[in-house]
Amino acid sequence: MTEKRPLLKGRGLLMIGGGIGLVIGTVVILLVLNGRPPDERPPAAVIAIAWVVGVVLAAGGMLIGLLIARWLVGDRIEVALRERDGGWRHGRLDVTPGHLSFQPYLWQVRIPRGKPIEFEVHHVGADTGRRPPAREMWSVNPLVRILDLETDKGDREVGVPKHQVEELRKRLGEPSRTA
Repeated sequence: MTEKRPLLKGRGLLMIGGGIGLVIGTVVILLVLNGRPPDERPPAAVIAIAWVVGVVLAAGGMLIGLLIARWLVGDRIEVALRERDGGWRHGRLDVTPGHLSFQPYLWQVRIPRGKPIEFEVHHVGADTGRRPPAREMWSVNPLVRILDLETDKGDREVGVPKHQVEELRKRLGEPSRTA
């Protein structure tokens, strides 16, 4: 059994989005309050307390969401697998030395759908930093690293988040290689 990945690793976009949402919410509240006559505005202390409570609730909600996501995903590696027709199929990998089990997701939502697809992996290509082209950014995360896999079912491409490339390689029993 492998250790679970750190809670915040690979969640930078989530944290940035939460911060931007908090700033936008604060600006909207201040604009609404500024439009009211001075005698109808709440005291500054009440506004400050409400803002602190909002920050604590937002941070607590984000932490609970991260914990639930880690519980649901566990130590699986989430990837996009290129189909033979060139499209991407999202899912998660259960990895053991030399073997991948790809569990497809329903659309891009993390709901497992269908039977897992089993692959015996003979070789994992080097991490050259190759990413999907810009025209595919609506179907696959443009920040994933594309790795070539030689499997018993032919050559495949898999899009792996950068922070999980070495974990995938380690679990497959492949030595670390970067071009």
